[in-house]
Amino acid sequence: MRFQESNTIELKQIVTDDIKKEIANSEGGVIYVGISDSGKPVGVGDSDLITQQIANMVRDSIKPDITKFIGYETQTADGKDIIVINVQRGTDRPYYLAGKGLSRRCPLRPMGIPANLVRTRAIIGIFQQSLFLHLLL
Repeated sequence: MRFQESNTIELKQIVTDDIKKEIANSEGGVIYVGISDSGKPVGVGDSDLITQQIANMVRDSIKPDITKFIGYETQTADGKDIIVINVQRGTDRPYYLAGKGLSRRCPLRPMGIPANLVRTRAIIGIFQQSLFLHLLL
């Protein structure tokens, strides 16, 4: 089985700190852990331990709390365990990394779009949309 990246799909061979940025995106999507950049399943070691590490990173690093919008699942691809992270679009946008706060360097972008392509207007639009939603509630 082969996997391919897109605007809503990210492939990660291993878990790194960058995964927090991918999860903090504004549109949602799926992250496959244990898949090489070429789309070939390479597997993960202890999927339960790695899933817990990711869940802890998300809980501790992304603000406001986004955990209710994330689902974790272990699947088998080509006989290897991989982790599937389903990220729904959250309702308390914008999300940011706790240690960085809100700034232009914050990862407010759809999956697959490089951070340097995010424009100030897009960030302002997210803030305006979020403010409008909060006024309605």
